[in-house]
Amino acid sequence: MYKLVLDDFYYDDFVLIAMTTSLEDYKLAYLINQVIQVHLCRERDDVKIINKTGTFPFSHYVFKDDQSCIWRLITNKSFVTNEKSGETFDLFGEIQSVCYFSFDYKTVDFWLKIENVDDSFQVDQLLKKLNFIKHISMAYQVEMEDVKNINNFIL
Repeated sequence: MYKLVLDDFYYDDFVLIAMTTSLEDYKLAYLINQVIQVHLCRERDDVKIINKTGTFPFSHYVFKDDQSCIWRLITNKSFVTNEKSGETFDLFGEIQSVCYFSFDYKTVDFWLKIENVDDSFQVDQLLKKLNFIKHISMAYQVEMEDVKNINNFIL
């Protein structure tokens, strides 16, 4: 019997970029498509995280380029409205719960993950283009060892 340990995976073949913006996901995807010359398309099924407060859907856009790189745009925040039985906590008896795709980066609004990158991939050029987009407050690369819940990024 073989045992597969997630620590055996290597995370060197993808780049992870955090972005802060007030844009909706579809508007951000459109602007990234225009500036970076990719074609991010919304996936039919959202990425879902299930925890004790509910099932949280995270919108997910994907594009595969000519060099076999897979580009993924993922929201970092998801909200679910839960009805509370018994006590009423607000006017309508509903509580809104929030879940983060990466809980250690709560100020990040979106993640751009580029998979299957090689040494020739120019992250600095990509960051310059992303930071050029008027509505992106900040875009920066995040190192894999700094992300505590890296398993969420294995899609």
